[in-house]
Amino acid sequence: MVPPTLLVRGTNSQLLANTLPSVSPPHVAYLSMNDRGTYFYRCYSQSSAGRFISGKGPGQARPLGDNLLPEFINHLTLQTTRPTALVSVSSRMVDTLRRAFNKLYKDGEDPSQIWIAFIFVPNAEKHDYHHAEDLAKGLKMKEPSLLQYEYVFEWEIPEEYFIHEVSVETLMQRGFNMSEFLVNDKRGGVTLPRISELKTKFAKAILKSSDNAHEVGIYLGLLARCFGARSPLHQIILQFQLDCFRINNVEHDDQLFRWSYDDDFPAIENGLDEVMFDWWLTDPDFCAAYEDHLAWAEQIMRDVESEGELYRTVMKIEEAAIELGL
Repeated sequence: MVPPTLLVRGTNSQLLANTLPSVSPPHVAYLSMNDRGTYFYRCYSQSSAGRFISGKGPGQARPLGDNLLPEFINHLTLQTTRPTALVSVSSRMVDTLRRAFNKLYKDGEDPSQIWIAFIFVPNAEKHDYHHAEDLAKGLKMKEPSLLQYEYVFEWEIPEEYFIHEVSVETLMQRGFNMSEFLVNDKRGGVTLPRISELKTKFAKAILKSSDNAHEVGIYLGLLARCFGARSPLHQIILQFQLDCFRINNVEHDDQLFRWSYDDDFPAIENGLDEVMFDWWLTDPDFCAAYEDHLAWAEQIMRDVESEGELYRTVMKIEEAAIELGL
């Protein structure tokens, strides 16, 4: 059974379509990836300047011009109380996950208020952001390569680039909490280690839990599933591999099998397909529940009579979608 279409009928069709999964059907997010743009990841919470808007507001889309570099210098100042006109993202998912879970474990923030957003910018629009490493080089800063994976938008991230977001609370409810990677910090608390060590720990966890390449695919598929059917599943899986397996310091004794691209990649793909399709997106029970969710959401939206009721209904639909695994 193929998952039902996401085309929604009724007077509130556009709002409902925006509330429900943004692809049709859900597994299209797993299949339809290409090189037409760049994926970015952003972590934000109540302690952040804003979701997609800078601390100085949207700025009416006016370019910063000569003010870009001064704003960038201020943006790099840790613990600054001065708002900036820049919004930062990362091209490396493991960086964003580290920021998000350190907000929980290190800073004690509410996991329901810590969010990870997925952003896709078409190549034709790449002038909308700046590479932080290039800006640092322009300022002749020391070690600009430390900003290799960081990018900034002026004023705001356009809403049309937004794909999906998931809270740390939802990730934990779905079994992903990164607690196995925690280390003690100098303050007597816990934190996630620096990126190089975290990548190594991630790779070891994947390899030690798997007897062969097929099981690596299953592990990665189950990991991606935590982010929901509306997320860019294929990109998440690819990004985990790029972030965690392009490393040199995993000792041979820690690996349970040798990597061979030609031999192991098809087996990894088979494991991924087993999780994504056989166990999930084409599973008859999931498809039936998904179809019921669409029908229920459309029905309760028809009964909305006020703006306040509309907001509550949208939130109710979203809660049900998350519970379903969307």
